[in-house]
Amino acid sequence: MAGKRDIMSERAIQLIRKFPEWPARTLARRLVEESAGALTMEQARSRIRHQLGTNGDKRYRIASCKRPPRQPGETVSMPKSAAEAWGPYTFEVVGLVGVISDVHVPYHSEKALAAAVAYLKDKRIAGLVLNGDICDFYAISRFIKNPAKRNFRRELEQVRQFMAWIRQEFPSIPMVMKAGNHEERWRAWLWQHAPEVSDGPEMGLTAWLHLERHD
Repeated sequence: MAGKRDIMSERAIQLIRKFPEWPARTLARRLVEESAGALTMEQARSRIRHQLGTNGDKRYRIASCKRPPRQPGETVSMPKSAAEAWGPYTFEVVGLVGVISDVHVPYHSEKALAAAVAYLKDKRIAGLVLNGDICDFYAISRFIKNPAKRNFRRELEQVRQFMAWIRQEFPSIPMVMKAGNHEERWRAWLWQHAPEVSDGPEMGLTAWLHLERHD
């Protein structure tokens, strides 16, 4: 039991040093999560306070970790974001817009897809959004794959066939395709295997899926 306490005390010190601005309660909650049930919330708070030197009789307090000094009234600013700026996309249609997503070609349900298209035709939609994960891209995922299913060329052909079919079903309305996390596998694969050419327009999904043919 002493060994377990030593490990948790060391972890408490690591958390305080890694997140010096966190309140003691937040640090304790994190320690409880990492202890996998070995500590209660009160036990974790006691350990955190002990390491900060705020627990027990003042005469015997010894802080293992000290927070950075802060002036009265001083606040911590939100860190600057490194995320790319995103702007709105204006889909210039008037009327009802249909949405199809999570098709996962070539592992799609033909029955469900046919029903969805029939429903949207019946509603006489004015535009169509393919809202991500139209492709599955199983063959280039980072997960362990079944060798029998690793045929990326075939996957590309089937997605191209799907795009031609969906345009055939809706020949006169505007369509827009949004990339989902499965489409992002293509860019991740390029970054890993062909970074030198990954940013060229000819390497984008618009080119590889022949999307310009279906504008």
